[in-house]
Amino acid sequence: MSEKRRNSLRTLFVCAFVVGLALPALAVQPRERLARYDGAVKPRAGGTVAISPLAVDELPSGDSLRRGWEKFVTEQGGGWKVYIDPRSGLPALAEGRGIPWVPGPGNTLQSDGPVTIERLERLARNFLAEHQALLGEWNDQIEIDPEASVERRPGVYQLVFRQVVDGVRVENARFDFHVAAGNLVSFGTHRWARVTTSGVPRIDAAEAQTIFDAYLGGEDRESRVPAAPPELTLLALDPRMERSPAPWQGARGEGLAHRLVWRLSFRVPGEAPLWVGEIDAHSGEVLAFYDAAHYASVRGGVFPRMGNGDCAAGGCDFPHPLPFADISEDGQASVFTDDFGVYQCNSDGAPVTTSLDAQYVRIADECGPTTESAVCAEGLDFGQRAGENCAVQPGASDGNTSAARTSFYHVNRAKQAARAYMPDNTWLQGVLTVNTNVNNTCNASYGGQLNMFRAGNGCGNTGENLGVVVHEWGHGMDDNDGGGFDNPSEAYADVVAIFWSHDGCIGPGFYVDGRTCSGFGDTCLECTGVREMDWAKRQSGEPATPAGFVDPRCDAGDGPCGRQVHCESHPISESIYDLATRDLPAMGLDAASAWQLAEKLWYETRTGSGGDIYNCSLPA
Repeated sequence: MSEKRRNSLRTLFVCAFVVGLALPALAVQPRERLARYDGAVKPRAGGTVAISPLAVDELPSGDSLRRGWEKFVTEQGGGWKVYIDPRSGLPALAEGRGIPWVPGPGNTLQSDGPVTIERLERLARNFLAEHQALLGEWNDQIEIDPEASVERRPGVYQLVFRQVVDGVRVENARFDFHVAAGNLVSFGTHRWARVTTSGVPRIDAAEAQTIFDAYLGGEDRESRVPAAPPELTLLALDPRMERSPAPWQGARGEGLAHRLVWRLSFRVPGEAPLWVGEIDAHSGEVLAFYDAAHYASVRGGVFPRMGNGDCAAGGCDFPHPLPFADISEDGQASVFTDDFGVYQCNSDGAPVTTSLDAQYVRIADECGPTTESAVCAEGLDFGQRAGENCAVQPGASDGNTSAARTSFYHVNRAKQAARAYMPDNTWLQGVLTVNTNVNNTCNASYGGQLNMFRAGNGCGNTGENLGVVVHEWGHGMDDNDGGGFDNPSEAYADVVAIFWSHDGCIGPGFYVDGRTCSGFGDTCLECTGVREMDWAKRQSGEPATPAGFVDPRCDAGDGPCGRQVHCESHPISESIYDLATRDLPAMGLDAASAWQLAEKLWYETRTGSGGDIYNCSLPA
């Protein structure tokens, strides 16, 4: 490249840089709008109750509680372990070889009628009365939970008691008993302690609602739709009322405090959060305000750069959130995850399915359909790579391939970044079909849809290759930026791949048999992709120019110089790579800012771009 051309190019970029500084900065990804009540969120102080159980033999030898439990173990013939919750002084867990309760294979009791939950409840209450010195007296605060008390499988029972004061349940307080083979084999408590707070409110639900509305302000009041009737509940809290959980270091039995609250909830139609406020039913204090919606995520193994197994170079897949994926809960109409793959459950136990026929990208894998299911609250995990091309994990759908997941992820991210710069482009808002595992090798293509080929013949699966996937998407962007295709479109697509990977090597890992790219005769020193746009990493160490590279190295074709379009990509793509990695840093920008500015200048000049990228008249 001549010195005159270098100076002209530098002047152009200095002007562009100055103009860029005068424009508002744009992030690579659009900033998500805050939920409207985020500024009012108030975490529940003391709500996280840290418990560090102590084994009975860790208590001082003269401790009366230790002596009592040692006596209990002796009376039961040994074989029991007991762990104490220091907050309450009650057992967090007691487990042992079994105390005969009802006839079963674990004892010699004679059959005397059916085993029912009601019968087990009576036995549990008798057990509490017999061991009142260790377990406390709870007759006025304990009731069976009929929904949670069940026969889990034949002969194995779970019995759950709840704590209730003045008809109001203590949230998350429970006393559990487990029976197997006819024997009591374990029991324990959670957030269970004597309640001294009255369960009778001093303010009613209407007064609590007035306090809640005043806290939130009246501007959006009409948009708040109640999600459930007002609920009165008792909260078991850390008495220190701190936000960060810490083990209890105070006196045994004094580690829980209780507050009676009105719980009020609402939604705003069309928005995901389930907003909940908790108002002290005695004092009227707003104790907490938070989003109680249950969120889960869709995720799956994605190759960050390529699928060649070189983990240090981004060649191993690991779980990524799958953005903007389709989710159908219990057969209902599909909704879409956010850009972190998160969705909201309406019912935690409901089935959810996805087919990657999503908001912005539709995957059509030639190995078969992509359909995965899970239970809503558990999230949906597509898993990771099982092998080459059509190989999938056991039990996975035929189309849940590494190429399907990787292409889905990277095309979504490329479209998302472009929407930040070109928010009015309708193509970016639409659905793009990506065909993965097309039955061919060593290439990929764009023709209204993306076609990503399988691995074979010394080449990797192009659907698993970031550079190749985004390059082909770049052709689609070129076709739909409002000006038709640029010439050469290969330069447009290469530049998009460069910006997405920050690498001059286009599609590293394209070759998996030890080859490097040909450089059209200027051999690539290390690039295993299709082209190397960092001229310092080709054998000549010289920048590509029309006269010095295109003329002697490129075959005849349809580029602006009348040469092959992939070859003619070099002068343009190298100039952009130089701008980001050499020219802008030489002007004082750090590496991250240089890449961002170069990307900004590129995308903000794409609308209406088309035709020959440059004029060319090669020497005769």
